[in-house]
Amino acid sequence: CSTTLAPIAAGAGAAPRAHCLGSAPRAHSLARALHARGGAEATESAALRKKATADAAQRSGEFADAATGYEAALAALGDDDEPVTAHAIRLNLARCRLQLEEFELAAAACDAVLAAVSARSPLRATALYRRAVAKQHLDDLTAAYVDASAAARLGHERASEIVEACADHAPDEPPPGLGMDLGGLGGGLGGLGGMPGGPGLGGLGGLGGLG
Repeated sequence: CSTTLAPIAAGAGAAPRAHCLGSAPRAHSLARALHARGGAEATESAALRKKATADAAQRSGEFADAATGYEAALAALGDDDEPVTAHAIRLNLARCRLQLEEFELAAAACDAVLAAVSARSPLRATALYRRAVAKQHLDDLTAAYVDASAAARLGHERASEIVEACADHAPDEPPPGLGMDLGGLGGGLGGLGGMPGGPGLGGLGGLGGLG
């Protein structure tokens, strides 16, 4: 910053005083910006901290603890959290529910994601596939076929396995609304290999792998 010297008072013998021109307003503006950003990050970090703990439990194979942690993370979500954070938590929760053989709860977690994301979202393929796994284990093989077919068209690498396994239960006609999943996408989007901040939206041992 620029330095000016204040005049010395007569007879005082005082040392020159240095003034930083313009620095105080900038400092105050920076402080206000950091304070505002810090408040938003504090709201978001509560959910993300809980998610990180649940992620660690999931990586260790402690799926019941991980599921509890993801439920807590969902409860901690604030208005400032990005929607994708909630979707990631729910997809990881669905993965844990599948491993725990809680198939209805797994399907419900996927339902919430599918209701929120657009037809073109790359998260849709993962949600459809995981719901197809749940439906297959619930012996709802037509629904499993429909979801897996949609996931395969969106580029999910493992969905074709369920399509083949449930082919005898394919519906005679595409169900209403399926075109929203399949139409106008111009080819597959590619399977998700992972998601920022989450452990595994890729393959996993058990239940034939969960993408």
